[in-house]
Amino acid sequence: MSFDNGIPSLEIKAAALPAMISAMGIPTTKYSLDMEFDGSSVYYGTQLNATYQICNYLSAAAGARIVYASNAYKGFMRNIKINPAHPQLNPNNEMILASDFFTAVGSTENAEKTSDKEADVTQTGMGIAPILGLNFNYQKLNIAARYEFLTSLETENNTTIDGTGMFPDKLKQHADIPAYLTIGASYMILPNLNLAVGFGYFFDKQAKMHT
Repeated sequence: MSFDNGIPSLEIKAAALPAMISAMGIPTTKYSLDMEFDGSSVYYGTQLNATYQICNYLSAAAGARIVYASNAYKGFMRNIKINPAHPQLNPNNEMILASDFFTAVGSTENAEKTSDKEADVTQTGMGIAPILGLNFNYQKLNIAARYEFLTSLETENNTTIDGTGMFPDKLKQHADIPAYLTIGASYMILPNLNLAVGFGYFFDKQAKMHT
């Protein structure tokens, strides 16, 4: 997915500059920047299952799913500008580069944070999840349960450019897929009337996910 004007979560730091500089006693009301972001996240899955009839009314299933994750992020943030009303550095209250302003006032840390940033990174990883199922069928009643175990999945960065410091090369991070339990039941009240209910629950707390 392409965002020609970037995404809000990346713009927050630039948007906070006017208030931060104004708090320093230098009135600032505007900011601007050039930003673009392309991102994709794809999870490929291959699944194999086998079933076995235990008796006339009970059967079981077992299987596994292999998941391959492929994420890609590419973008930039450039020309971050502000309009600080500083009598010496910006007497006309024009839009100037934030990095130049912070360098002039001796704030090297903020100068680095507001300099041009670029990122080009892919993330890949693979995990396996066992799957178990049971099905009970007796006369008009059918009950089924399925449990998908947690997919322990770890992605690794393949970083070409990382001006943000967010994507160190070869860094591994968890992107687990939570375990999932689902139960369903149906009862044939009439030949043309079937009552069915279902329940599903994701075990999110047990999954490790980088945010």
